[in-house]
Amino acid sequence: MLAKPLPDSTEGLLMTTDKKMISQAEAETLARKVLQQFVNDCHCQSEQDIANVLMKACSVAGVMMVATVGQDEAFDRLYGTAAFIAQQNFGTFKKEKLQ
Repeated sequence: MLAKPLPDSTEGLLMTTDKKMISQAEAETLARKVLQQFVNDCHCQSEQDIANVLMKACSVAGVMMVATVGQDEAFDRLYGTAAFIAQQNFGTFKKEKLQ
């Protein structure tokens, strides 16, 4: 596999050059799976604990994004996500036990 290492804060991450990037839908499915496992591994005791560890994941992802694409682009991407969440009327979500 041909791979190029990313900057310091992304230690352990590689960009592959011999495989096609997965689709956005596949990336979302994988992200949900990885985040569910992360939350479960944190042994959260409450919904507030879950919110805290998910915020930590966002924070770490933000720092890694800065190391990858720079502060301006990382800010724009995170700001866009925050604006999307603020404008949406998501209604009531069905709370499900994380697997």
